[in-house]
Order: sequence, then C-alpha cells, then structure tokens
Amino acid sequence: MYCAAHGSPCALNCMAEGFNFYTERANKVVDGTPCYPDTLDMCINGECHVSSITSKNCMLF
Repeated sequence: MYCAAHGSPCALNCMAEGFNFYTERANKVVDGTPCYPDTLDMCINGECHVSSITSKNCMLF
C-alpha cells in the first residue's frame, strides 16, 4: 500500500497496489505535514496553510 495526496491535500488518502481507487484513512494528517511536495505550505488542523516568507529566518503561516 502507498499513500498519496488525492482530493484534500491534508487528508490521508491511500491506494492499495494493484487497485485503481483511493480510500480516506484519516480526515487530516499530522500538523506540519507539507500540503504538496516541494512547497513550504503545511497542513495545520486539517487545512493547508500557505506560507509567506517575511525574512530569511522568519516564516509566517
């Protein structure tokens, strides 16, 4: 089994190998999980929060 982002980026959706459908395993992932690969956006309480960088050492969500 592998897990992938399908539908809501902050829900845990998985597809079993050899099958062609997803099943939601949890309605939200752990806080701090990236919403999408290669982004700074992160899931907080089941919602994707877009990051805005204000300086090199400070990040606001």
